[in-house]
Amino acid sequence: NILWISYEDLSANLSGSIQRIASFCGIDAGAEAVAAIAESSSFAAMRSMAEEMDIQAALAGRSVKKGHIRQGEVGAWKEVFREEQAARFARHHEERCSQLGLPGELFVSKPAAATQ
Repeated sequence: NILWISYEDLSANLSGSIQRIASFCGIDAGAEAVAAIAESSSFAAMRSMAEEMDIQAALAGRSVKKGHIRQGEVGAWKEVFREEQAARFARHHEERCSQLGLPGELFVSKPAAATQ
């Protein structure tokens, strides 16, 4: 069994998505547990944790990828990709989904240029 869930799903309804994941795994998660998980899974909490881990890695002499956790906003990738890159990505994504028998809209919101 596979549960498909997207960042957009998580962003739109984090607590509901956590409950959906728990149910899929056969876990009876109460409201208190879901709320605690949602708080720990928020973008702000994850960014803070990543920054602390980066500090520890740097102090230990390990390399750190700067800017790994970016904005935490749905669709922010559109600001990073040029129009041609976004269109190429959308085509590749649709081709791979088709090859795997998955719906083409899975996990991606198409840029305007790719949907015309």
